[in-house]
Amino acid sequence: YGPKKIQSETESYAPLNPLPDKKIIPIDDFDWSSVSRLVVSSDGSSGVLFTYNNQGTAVLKASQGEAEHFANLFIAKCGIKTPYTKIITRQHKEWDYIEKFVMDKSLRFTLMDLSTRRRLDNMYKCQQLHLLELIDGKALHSLDDPHKSLSICEGLDDSTQVLYKMGAISAADVVLNNWDRFPSFWKNSGNGGNVMVTNDGEVIAIDQLVSPVVVESELNKHFNNMSSFLDVFLLCQPQPPLPPFEFQLGDDISVVADPRNRIRAFFLNTTGVDIGENGVYMFQKGFTGMASSVICKLNKTEIENIYNQTWAEICRGFTEVSGMFDPNDVNFIVRGINLFKEKLTK
Repeated sequence: YGPKKIQSETESYAPLNPLPDKKIIPIDDFDWSSVSRLVVSSDGSSGVLFTYNNQGTAVLKASQGEAEHFANLFIAKCGIKTPYTKIITRQHKEWDYIEKFVMDKSLRFTLMDLSTRRRLDNMYKCQQLHLLELIDGKALHSLDDPHKSLSICEGLDDSTQVLYKMGAISAADVVLNNWDRFPSFWKNSGNGGNVMVTNDGEVIAIDQLVSPVVVESELNKHFNNMSSFLDVFLLCQPQPPLPPFEFQLGDDISVVADPRNRIRAFFLNTTGVDIGENGVYMFQKGFTGMASSVICKLNKTEIENIYNQTWAEICRGFTEVSGMFDPNDVNFIVRGINLFKEKLTK
C-alpha cells in the first residue's frame, strides 16, 4: 500500500481551472469525479486543502488516524460543534481519486498551483486523510473583531456566550488529554488555530486528538495533576485566591502557574484582547457546565461504543471491527470521567 513515486516539478505549464466561490455542501456523497480545483488554505488553517467540485467545497487534510477520529466523535458526543468528517484510507475507493490527482500530470497542472501540488504530495504519503465539511468562520487567532467576538453580551444566557462555549470545549479536552488548544490544564502556549468562531457566534472545535498516557509510571502523575487542576478550575469547588495578573502581551504563557491566569494570558497573546477576570469566570462557567451536564453522565459502555464507531468508520466496507479498541485507552478516558464525577459530587 506504499505511495508510488512522485515526479519532481518546479512550475506550471498549463492554465489553472478558474477558482469557484466557496459553498458548504454535504460530504457523504462528495463527487470526486467532478473536482475542478484544489487550493492550499491561506487563512491560518495550515495543512489543509480546499477541494472544489460542481456542488461546492470540502476540506481535505492529513489524518492522525484513530486518535483524531475518536476525538472528533467524542467531541460531537459532548454536544460540541465540530466539522462532520469522513475518513479516507488507501483501501477506500476515494483514494483512487487522490492518487489520480497526484499521478496524472494534466490534472496536477489544471487543478493545482505549485504550492498545492507539494501539499497534496505530502498528504499522499500519509496512510489516512480526512474529508471535512467546510466551516464558514475564522480561527481564534484570525478573528476580524476579537473584542466583539469575545465580549460578554449582557442579558443573554451564559450558554450563548463565546467564552462559555470555549470553556465547554476545554472540559472535553481535559478528558481527552487534547493539549493543543486551550492551555487550561497544560502549561503550554495553546493553539488558537484549533478553535473557530462563525459570524453568528458559534464556536467550532477542530483538529482534536485523544492522547492517552501510556507509560504506567506517568499515569498517577497525570491524574494527580488533573485533580489539582480541577480543584482550582471547577466552580463547584471553593475558589482559591486569584494571584495578581502580571502577564504582558508577548510573554511566555507556559510559565503562568495559575490556570485561570494562564487562560487569560492565552487570549491576550492569541487575540490581543484581555478578557479580564469576568471573561475567565465565563470560561470556567462553560467548563463546569460541560463537566456537570455531559461528561459526568458518560460511562464505560458509551466510550467503548465511540471506539467501535471510530473503527467502523475507518474500516468501512472491508473488515469486521468489533472490539478493536485498546482497553487501556478506554480505561484512561473513563478514569478521567470518574475524576470529574468525584470532584463534582464532593
